[in-house]
Amino acid sequence: MHNRVLPLCCGVLLSVLAAAPAFAQSQVTAFLNILPGTTTKAEVDLAFGDPRRKVSPREEIYDYAPPRGTEEADHIEVTFFPDTRVVARIDVYFKTPVGAEPLRERIGGTRVVSRPHPPAAVEELYYPRLHGLVLNATTADAQALAFCYLSQRYLASVYVERFDSLLAGKSYEAALVEAEKAAVVDPDGAQGYLSQARYYEAIGNRDEAMTHYTTAGNAKTGQPEKYRAAIGLALLYENYRKAFDRAEAEYKRALTLAMRGDAADARVKYGEFLARQKRPEEARAEFQRALELDPSLLSGHIALGAMRWENKEYKEALANYETIVAATAKAVNDPVRATALYRLGVTLAEAGRVDEALAALQQALAANAPAAETRYQIGALYARKADHVRAISEFREGLKAASTDAALNMGLTNSLIAAGLAVDAMRQAELSLKLAPQDPRRLFDVSRAYALLKKKKESIDYARRAVAAGFADRKALTTDPALASIQNEGDFKKLMLQVR
Repeated sequence: MHNRVLPLCCGVLLSVLAAAPAFAQSQVTAFLNILPGTTTKAEVDLAFGDPRRKVSPREEIYDYAPPRGTEEADHIEVTFFPDTRVVARIDVYFKTPVGAEPLRERIGGTRVVSRPHPPAAVEELYYPRLHGLVLNATTADAQALAFCYLSQRYLASVYVERFDSLLAGKSYEAALVEAEKAAVVDPDGAQGYLSQARYYEAIGNRDEAMTHYTTAGNAKTGQPEKYRAAIGLALLYENYRKAFDRAEAEYKRALTLAMRGDAADARVKYGEFLARQKRPEEARAEFQRALELDPSLLSGHIALGAMRWENKEYKEALANYETIVAATAKAVNDPVRATALYRLGVTLAEAGRVDEALAALQQALAANAPAAETRYQIGALYARKADHVRAISEFREGLKAASTDAALNMGLTNSLIAAGLAVDAMRQAELSLKLAPQDPRRLFDVSRAYALLKKKKESIDYARRAVAAGFADRKALTTDPALASIQNEGDFKKLMLQVR
């Protein structure tokens, strides 16, 4: 079969392959007037008929019946770019496998990529003629299962995938080579120049990065990459050059470049810039527009939720944090999830949903939320439920990680007093006071602890010191059950004349 005469189908496939110079720019070939990188899915459907099925649930790959004139083709798979619905590549599968070597000779040029082609094949991609072969093996007698037509953007994207992997592994020089290949293969496209910009930014050459972001932004094709280039340039103008007007201009340019899939993200990024520029209401409007465009956008909920949290708009923030927690349910060691669970617990507590708040805060602890703050909130909720034993336990656990934390120390003092544990309360109140000897609230707590011990003189003395330090909560002084033993004392009543 390796030496068999090529079928009619192969004649149709290869009739376009004339001799090519040893080095040339990328050459894209049409298959029956379907030109990769140019023809849209609607045009393919009109030419081939409706696809028989979608090959991949994750990618835009469709199976078509072979059109007239390609009788020896078994089927045709067309891959489309998801953002533009333009043909990325065409794979024409043979009814009977064909010897690979004659096809390689007809393609000419250089085999630049060899990689797996799931489920059980391998593929070879060629340059400068942008073709490929899907093979059944890597051996010398390999048979071709399909002949491929590639767009410039598709082959460039293969190099960008390699670039991403190498850059993540900090193999910077090797990454740059892949970025340069992408730019050579698709000189009118933005993705190679965008990768070069990312390389220069990664090695700290921000001026060169800005130059390449600008080149990417001015490329003829590749709108998604041009959008990312505008964002990259905006961030450098903002954080490196401190040229905030230029940065804002790039963020606004990104808004105009963002395609449907990026439109909401663009609003969030511009809103974050506005927030950093102390323009909160404009930022809020951008976050809200983002969520109107994409109600499930995680970054939008994070940004708007944080703004509402900082403004103590807990009722409004609750929905944001419920969404974030649901979206990150499978995340492990994710600080975004930990923060969201903590804030969800607090917002649920503010809404009076105490048991749900406790559950969220316990999950926050398991997700590595800050122990001191989370333990305090859990302890405060148990105190709110009058479960002082559990409250005491939570406050003590929190103090193991943050022994000087003011909220935990005062929370433990209050729960010990509420539980009637006078001796422990006195010890804890004095310990807390040592951390801030002039704190009015802590002086007040020592007064309460002395009152529980029936030491009226000491209790009134510390109540006097608390008032002198600025404690002015008359209701707490006159109604707190812990102070019942001194509230009818003459000296205490005289003290109350000073508190308005």
